[in-house]
Amino acid sequence: MNEQEKQRLAKNAKARQKLIDDPIGERARRALLARNWRKNHPDTSRKFNRERKGTGELSDDSKVLFYGYKEPLRKFEGGFGYSGVLRYSKDKDKVECHFCGRLFRAINNGHLMKVHSLTAEEYKEKTGLAQTTALVGEGTRLKLLERGHNPNYLEELKKAQERRRERIAKGLPDKQSGHKLSLERKNQRGTCPDQLLAIIDRTIKSYGRVPTEEEFLSFHSGKYMGSIRNTYGTWTNALAKLNQRPNNVKYTPEYLIEEMQNFYSVHKRTPRYSDMERGLLPPAAPYYARFKHLNDARLRAGIPLIIRYGRKSEEWMPTPNERTKMLSKI
Repeated sequence: MNEQEKQRLAKNAKARQKLIDDPIGERARRALLARNWRKNHPDTSRKFNRERKGTGELSDDSKVLFYGYKEPLRKFEGGFGYSGVLRYSKDKDKVECHFCGRLFRAINNGHLMKVHSLTAEEYKEKTGLAQTTALVGEGTRLKLLERGHNPNYLEELKKAQERRRERIAKGLPDKQSGHKLSLERKNQRGTCPDQLLAIIDRTIKSYGRVPTEEEFLSFHSGKYMGSIRNTYGTWTNALAKLNQRPNNVKYTPEYLIEEMQNFYSVHKRTPRYSDMERGLLPPAAPYYARFKHLNDARLRAGIPLIIRYGRKSEEWMPTPNERTKMLSKI
């Protein structure tokens, strides 16, 4: 036996002993902590589906543009533009009226009452705009800000926030809670009805099939499902909008272990992550959701584990005593 083979065997033995002493591993432990943190803080996860801001000219009308909104957008029925979107002229000095398509420096009550018999509040409600959205062009908005600038704004805002926290702490009703988001605010957050359907459609294409509700939650780190239920009622109703049926596969731990055992008996090798990506096994997401790592699932399935040392990896079948010791530490 040459020196190179002796070194390889020594590294192999060291890797096996390390796996026995610490079956989870530092890298998998950090990944598990990160997954749990993202699960408990879904609003801070930005890994998936970073929607681009919808900027630039609209193809159907070269005179107006919109910015600060996200695609896809929903056409405004019986008028111009899109629901929940305020369109501007190219120089951003004027805004477009949804009902007549005319451009104004400010869409005020004079125009709305005279031409459309609406107040500004009714106009915003019918077009899906937030009640706090100013119906003015950029130039007019800057002039109004300069004219009515309050130097103590931040200080007054902090005091108002403190008063709100005190009301909540005393158990008094919160005046700001329970309000419905406008279509404009939902669009800016990427959770308007059409955007949610587009997200579901992209997820279906990523899986190559309709994912289960749990897979969708895992894929998006807990995001979007609350908005989908608020908008469509159930996951099934949302899929029906895309002419899709729900996937009723339930990935129980026993089912996942059995799939690994079947794979090993057919292919005579330990299943790897790439096999899950190729569709030879259930997706990796259910395994990571129900086990601490893939070697944990392999260990419970009674098949060889994957040990790594350096850039190399090998299959290793632990003895019954080693298996019992590792299971006690997981």
